Amino acid sequence: MSDKKKTPRAQRRSNALTPRVCEMLVALERYRNMGEAAAELDVLQSVLSRQLANVEKSLGVKLFARTTRSIEPSAEGMALIRQAALILGCLDEAQAEIAALGQGISGHIRLGVASVATAVLVPQALADFRRTGANVAFSIRDDTADRLVDDLMTGKLDAAVMRLPTGGHFQFESTILYDERIRVVCRAEHPLAGESDISWHRLSKFEWILPSPENHARKEIEMLFDKAGVWFEGGILQTQSVPLIIGTVSASDAISPLADRLARRCETTERFKILPVELPIRIQPVSVVWRKDSYHSPALKNFISSLKKTAKRIDRASPQ
Repeated sequence: MSDKKKTPRAQRRSNALTPRVCEMLVALERYRNMGEAAAELDVLQSVLSRQLANVEKSLGVKLFARTTRSIEPSAEGMALIRQAALILGCLDEAQAEIAALGQGISGHIRLGVASVATAVLVPQALADFRRTGANVAFSIRDDTADRLVDDLMTGKLDAAVMRLPTGGHFQFESTILYDERIRVVCRAEHPLAGESDISWHRLSKFEWILPSPENHARKEIEMLFDKAGVWFEGGILQTQSVPLIIGTVSASDAISPLADRLARRCETTERFKILPVELPIRIQPVSVVWRKDSYHSPALKNFISSLKKTAKRIDRASPQ
């Protein structure tokens, strides 16, 4: 029998992140509790504890710090958990594609969509894509940009349509779909509807619907109010939910900034009025974004091409 020590490569093979180990790590990070993680994985807590100890022993590092009530991942643990989540995401995608192919579907796309693209661009792009005869299954998640970034990082999404944070992201690649200005809207029956010259003082008397304080556009609007020497006397409703914004503006005298395409759509569908208010705000363009190291299936490549064509068509039809 050879008494040679295992090489580092051989050791890595013997300590591979199996799907079961990946599921264990992700569940432990999610619940931070042995009992709850064991219930999720349908194993005894003692078995789970032993499995974790074996993984830690094989790696030679502590992955979790244990207390009487909870567990907390170490720095090494979080590094491994991120990779485990990516592995599980890839396995889920592979299973979904195999299932789709088995059903005669030519592909599967996991798409993230921020609110800026849910009302106009993505629905039209999906319709245009379907008209090409493509038979692709879509899983679409509508969420905030920061959460979509997290899902792209962990491999839960293939691509996302969103505004990238200023400065971009070193692990992402993107293609700009369109740029647009911000409009201010109100309902048709609003006291300011129809007026041609509206001061910031008058605008301050009404409730404004704004995104969270860290949002770039909100910061710019607050600076404009501050420069005019007024503040939001009518109060602020904080939300980025497009359905809630539309419903609130329709039912009250609230005022809201909206991206140009959505504002013009609401002029027709909701009888909104675009107020003659200049907002000299520079915001990031809407882009389709993906991880640099991600695999682009033929279905995803075709859909990104369709997105770009749809964005150009909407641009040509839009009044400047």
